[in-house]
Amino acid sequence: MKKIFYSSLILISLFSASCSLEDHVLPGEPDVYVAGLENTDSTFVAKYWKNGQEVELTQSYYPLAVNSIAVSGNDVYVVGFGVDSSNTLVTGRYWKNGVLEDFSKDISSSFLSDVEVSGGDIYVAGIGVDGPNAYPAYWKNGVSVKLGENGWAKSIAISGGDVYVAGQTQTGSHAVATYWKNGVQVDLTDGTHDATANAIAVLNGEVLVVGSETLNGVVYSRYWKNGIEIGITGNKNTSEASDITTSNNSIYIAGTDDFHAFIWKNNINNLDFGANASGVRVLDGDVYVSGGGYNNGFAIAQYWKNGSRVILSNGKSHTYATSIFVKKP
Repeated sequence: MKKIFYSSLILISLFSASCSLEDHVLPGEPDVYVAGLENTDSTFVAKYWKNGQEVELTQSYYPLAVNSIAVSGNDVYVVGFGVDSSNTLVTGRYWKNGVLEDFSKDISSSFLSDVEVSGGDIYVAGIGVDGPNAYPAYWKNGVSVKLGENGWAKSIAISGGDVYVAGQTQTGSHAVATYWKNGVQVDLTDGTHDATANAIAVLNGEVLVVGSETLNGVVYSRYWKNGIEIGITGNKNTSEASDITTSNNSIYIAGTDDFHAFIWKNNINNLDFGANASGVRVLDGDVYVSGGGYNNGFAIAQYWKNGSRVILSNGKSHTYATSIFVKKP
C-alpha cells in the first residue's frame, strides 16, 4: 500500500543511536523491515534493514531508488528503479532475498513503486514500457496488466480477490489522482491542478486513498474515501500524505505536514525529530512509521514504534527510509 514520496529525493544530493539497535528487538517481538537508500559522495546503495541490521542490495554510481518492501514467510521482496551506465535509461528493479531478478514475463518496467504479497501471489505496481510507450501497470506473478495509456501506478492493495491500484494519469498538462479497481479507472481530481495518489487501502469494502494536490504552487495532502475528498485535520501548507493502512477498523495515514513527519489517526501528531514519514504499519496495536530526519546537514533513516524513534543510519551520508513492513517471527 505504499507510497512513492522519496524517489525524487535521490535526484538531489543521517548521529549514531544512543543504544544498540539490537536492544530494540526482544525475543518474540515482531520483525521490523525498513527499505531505503544511501547516497554517498560517489555511489548510491540500495538496502533494507531487518531489526536494525543492514542488508545491502546493490551499489551503483548511477541513481537508484528503493520504494517498497514486503515479506512473506522467509522471503523478502524489494522493488525500486535504477539508471543504467549511460545515465539515461531508467529500469525497474526487483530483489528477492537480496538477489536482483528480472521478474517480468512480458513487458519491461521503467519504475517499480510497490510490492504486495497476497495468497502466495506477488503483485507489483509501477510503470510499464512497450517500445516507446510508457504507461501505468501492475504485475501479478510477473504477468503485466496495463491500466491506461499515460500515467504511473504507485500503490497496490488486494482485498476480497479484487485488485486496487492508486497512482496518476495525465490529462492535458496536469496529472490526475486516480485509482483502479480490477482495471476500471476512477479519477479523484478533475485535471485542473496537478494531483497524485500515493497509497491505497480497503476497509470493509470502502476504498481509501491518500496523496497530494498542488494549488498555486503549494502542495497539500489529500485523503479520499470512495472517491470523495475528506479533510485531514491539522493539514497545513506544504504537505504530502505518503501511506495509509488500517487496523481494527481504524485508519492510519503517514506523511509530511509543514516539513514535519506526521501520523494521522483522527488528528495529526508530529513525530519527534522527524522531517518526513514514508510508510506506516500496525501490528497488535503497535504503530510503526518509517521516515527520516536530519543530523548535521545529513538525512538520516529511521523509524518510530509508537512514537519512539529508532535511528538506522550513522549520519555520515544521506540515507533515506522509504517503506516499512512488520511481521511476527
